Amino acid sequence: MALSKEIFSFTGILRQSYRIVRTNKFLWFFGFFAAILGAGGEFEILFKDYSQLGIKSDNILGIKAWYQGGMIQSIYDNVVSFFQSYPWQAGLFIVMLLAMFAVVIWLSVISQIALFDSANKISRGKKA
Repeated sequence: MALSKEIFSFTGILRQSYRIVRTNKFLWFFGFFAAILGAGGEFEILFKDYSQLGIKSDNILGIKAWYQGGMIQSIYDNVVSFFQSYPWQAGLFIVMLLAMFAVVIWLSVISQIALFDSANKISRGKKA
């Protein structure tokens, strides 16, 4: 099988991926969960871009206003009260949150693997 030059061009890759996704709708399910882990930039703000912290000072001033207004202390007091009043339910709540987090991470990783494997099989003409 001779590889054409179009396969290695950016537009060739986009055309081929569009063709694969259009004909295999089940890949949308995997793509949704793969996007959670792969391109989710929610944690990106925590781990990079400290050099522009002065530009983003509005966030810090907002947190300072919450602290001075007593909102952070109120939230803390409510959480402590919940744990003291309902220790069994609070523990169950934490275990459930950790389990849901683990399932979402697992599903994201498995979805990325499934996308790559399915795209490879489809591009080679095999059944995915």
